[in-house]
Amino acid sequence: MTDDLLSSDTPLLDLLRKRGALTVPEIGEAMGVTATAVRQRLNRLMAQRLIQRTAEIVGRGRPSHKYELTDAGRRKTGSNFADLAIALWQEIREIKDPEVRQGLLQRVARRLADTYAGQISGRTLAEKMESLAELLGERRIPFEVD
Repeated sequence: MTDDLLSSDTPLLDLLRKRGALTVPEIGEAMGVTATAVRQRLNRLMAQRLIQRTAEIVGRGRPSHKYELTDAGRRKTGSNFADLAIALWQEIREIKDPEVRQGLLQRVARRLADTYAGQISGRTLAEKMESLAELLGERRIPFEVD
């Protein structure tokens, strides 16, 4: 397996970054290439662990497969918004009105909770916090449980 991207792989990664999970026909139509060309690229990118395939069962018959970026794929496409997050955090801290600042932070916290809720396990609060710490650690987000 090589970590080098072919020039034809970058537009596919960018498409998945912008539009989210797509099927082979959707990718082919968006890129103007055949299903065979799409599958070759998808297989190469799955081997590099930059994209993943999920099955979607709709009614009877064979499942439909959708392809989406993995965390590694998002990092490769520049979707690791570390600089943006730092700038936003600095600006949030500069908000003078405590009610406005608190309201914004609560909305951000709610959004993150909704994003990670299905990935947290545990019965007790301590178990859930440990699960959250592990999940955030996998994403290289500093977080400690005391």
